[in-house]
Amino acid sequence: MNALFELLFENPFFIIIVIGLISSIFKRIKGSIETPPDQRETKQKRPEISLEDYFPVKPERRPDIEKETKKIVTSVKENVSNLQESYSELKKQQDVWNEKLVEIRDKANQIQALKSPSKQSASVVFKLDPNKVVEGVILSEILGPPRAKRGFRK
Repeated sequence: MNALFELLFENPFFIIIVIGLISSIFKRIKGSIETPPDQRETKQKRPEISLEDYFPVKPERRPDIEKETKKIVTSVKENVSNLQESYSELKKQQDVWNEKLVEIRDKANQIQALKSPSKQSASVVFKLDPNKVVEGVILSEILGPPRAKRGFRK
């Protein structure tokens, strides 16, 4: 018995379990004592919840507002269709102007080509640098056929 008490007091986890068991026993004893019926009814009564709390009643529709909304909707639809038509016309005009622009650029290129024929038929002029000439001779010796195949006489 002494060992049981030492185990209980050395380990605080067991103390918490014992206290919980004792408190639950006392709660059950206290709950078994009957409460008066009036108190039970007050505990069980809950506030009544109606459907209006979750689903509020919609206000009645007024025909004058519906007529106004229909007018606004039709005017908006007309505006949208007008805008779409004007957009398509502007798009067609843009295509026409783009075609004209391409034609004008082609003509400008042809005229520019006629004005400067010397640039197209001009021969290529090399600018020789003495260092580059020396490098070229050295590379021709290195990359050329071997000396044994060339012969010694010139």
